[in-house]
Amino acid sequence: MQAIDGAAADLIGHRLFTVMVVHHATMEVERLYSNMPEAYPVAGRKKKRNTWWGGHVVEQGRPFVGAGPADLAKAFSDHELIRSLGLNCVLNVPLRFDGLTRGTMNLLHTGEHYTPEHIGTARAIAQPSFRLKVTSAVSITMSPLSSISRRASSRARRNARTAALVSPRRRATSPIRSRVIRDRIASPER
Repeated sequence: MQAIDGAAADLIGHRLFTVMVVHHATMEVERLYSNMPEAYPVAGRKKKRNTWWGGHVVEQGRPFVGAGPADLAKAFSDHELIRSLGLNCVLNVPLRFDGLTRGTMNLLHTGEHYTPEHIGTARAIAQPSFRLKVTSAVSITMSPLSSISRRASSRARRNARTAALVSPRRRATSPIRSRVIRDRIASPER
């Protein structure tokens, strides 16, 4: 996962990077990777049932870009810890397979670093870089593709660079094409 962490740092930027798996039966997310294990240890869990974030990111499979105390408080019960680390903005990208959000890639930074334009790059890094294994009816684990992680990381970086260089606004040549591209980026299944 360090390769994915590195790709996200290089192409998007972050101070805190985590990857979480979703436990749908309990509507909890469990941390599988953290670049700040002192503050956000691996195996830490958060309850997301009946929360705005759980509905938006997990159930609807929509990315979340937020900045400032109000956005952080709306989405996270640990918003005070986030702010104490000097972090002020967030980009959460759902990792979806078979129509369900199975995990999330989460980037946090200072200031107002993230914008909706970062979503395409983040998806290009996250989605092809992870594999999910169902280990039991209620336990799902996520691991980087072990045998080809370097190739997957290279491919993710290449895809993300392409997404960053050819933004939807630059590709759009007509209002119809613009809407199609925007819908593709917003679609949780892609």
